[in-house]
Amino acid sequence: MLQILTIIKTLFQLFPLIIEGIKTIEAAFPHAQQGAAKLDMLKGMVQNAYTVGTGTEAAFETVAPAIDTIAKTAVGVFNATGAFKSSVQAVVSGPDNSDPVTTIG
Repeated sequence: MLQILTIIKTLFQLFPLIIEGIKTIEAAFPHAQQGAAKLDMLKGMVQNAYTVGTGTEAAFETVAPAIDTIAKTAVGVFNATGAFKSSVQAVVSGPDNSDPVTTIG
């Protein structure tokens, strides 16, 4: 039971960092259809920091599946609320502000 509480505590501590990481990666790589690569980047960054960090209470392998689920759920919420715009859906005005041009990223 104590291990479960330690894992939950660790996930709550990581949650704001996971959300910020998702936003940062999405801003840097806004291309659609790259979710798996972005998730791998997020997990790699967290794992590297986790490995280097001191005083961690739970092994990374223990919390990694939960990080995966949290990230996928958060991205789903961001997509559903329109916080993340797919580059395929982005519409901008043409060079002369006439016909809209759809950008495909």
